[in-house]
Amino acid sequence: MEQHHMEQHYDSPTRWTRDDVLAVQWVVMRFLAMGSPSVATIQRRLHWADHMLPCLESPGGMKGTGFDTIPDVGPLLALCSFVTNCAHNPDDTEWCRNVLREAQVDYLALLDTIAPLAHLYANPNDVPVQHFRTTPNDYALIPLADLPYGHSMHTCGHAERFEADLTAIRRRNKALRFVGRKHNPDAEQAEAGRRLTLAVINGAVDPCHQHQTGIDWTKVNSRAEHIRTTTTPWTKQAVEATVASAPGLTPNEQDLLRKLFVDPIRWDRGTTQVAGGQHRLCGYRVAGATHAFVAIH
Repeated sequence: MEQHHMEQHYDSPTRWTRDDVLAVQWVVMRFLAMGSPSVATIQRRLHWADHMLPCLESPGGMKGTGFDTIPDVGPLLALCSFVTNCAHNPDDTEWCRNVLREAQVDYLALLDTIAPLAHLYANPNDVPVQHFRTTPNDYALIPLADLPYGHSMHTCGHAERFEADLTAIRRRNKALRFVGRKHNPDAEQAEAGRRLTLAVINGAVDPCHQHQTGIDWTKVNSRAEHIRTTTTPWTKQAVEATVASAPGLTPNEQDLLRKLFVDPIRWDRGTTQVAGGQHRLCGYRVAGATHAFVAIH
């Protein structure tokens, strides 16, 4: 059966079926303890497998991304979700490949199918992704006390600690729901992010590779605010040119300054999560800054 899969060229999303997804889920249950992983790793992988079903049953949730125009795309979305979640560290990736191999789903063929469609996530109509804001007033220095903590720290070097805290929080809150407390998964993730950030600040764990060190975040904020209020005309090219000539910055600080404009921390006022930039918010907090430079709605 596996040889049959290997010989096929999966050039169409519709070649992937519900049976493929269910086979992967079945193997996940059998392979959860492969390699004697930690409890947090087992829980993380189980969560990823569970997340496949909403993708399978409700591909309409991808409306506006371009995927919703593809017939019968649910199985591909489910498998894509699983593979993407497992891609954040080598151990999970290798485990994922073993699961797919046992489920007779060819890993490389799946990647070949996903690759030409990846742009649809953020580029539904072949329009270039544009995070740079066309008015300077869409950027602002926001007190960190008003901004959320990281909610999905899977690429952090302390991802297992984050997952363990999140599991403990969920377990506690599940018990509290019996006495009437309303379930709030966003708040649970934010609390896990807060705990991890405080652990880094307090020295309980070392900063991971995502937390840039040797950066004067307050100085970068000052340069960003100066660029926001003085750059004319307000174009991406003009902003990038001003960033490139900003004095007194290290290469890392200059790179961060540019990203704060072209790939900003994006936040809707009053919401509990940011779109992009959660690791930078952690970096701000670890460095003792009081404000973050954010693109707001």
